[in-house]
Amino acid sequence: MYVIREAFDDADDALLEQAGWIVSRIAFIGGDISSYWLSQDNPSTEAIYSRCARFTNYSNGADSVLKLSNAKRVGVLPRVRRVGLPEKIPPKAVNVDCTDYFTLLDSDDSVKSADQKAEIGTFDHS
Repeated sequence: MYVIREAFDDADDALLEQAGWIVSRIAFIGGDISSYWLSQDNPSTEAIYSRCARFTNYSNGADSVLKLSNAKRVGVLPRVRRVGLPEKIPPKAVNVDCTDYFTLLDSDDSVKSADQKAEIGTFDHS
């Protein structure tokens, strides 16, 4: 997440011959970056929002891996994967909260086996 944000910022600041470049869609899945950093008014994120047509963040409040990440930071600056996008975002940005989906899959093995073909690593983070 940090690398993507910095890459967009650096490319936006560069004096490129093709200055009108744009990316159609950006999707953050399992984003371990502070939700705060994706605020519309944050200058660090300005390039991402200005250089894409649509920005989608998939969040999961039940993500145990990023729960640990939050704990390591003493709850300061919660991760976008766990809490979703901040309130102040541009209209092209959307958060998809997958918490209910993962909670259902995790609580019902028959639904989980019918829906999930592969599980890599921790279930709620994969």
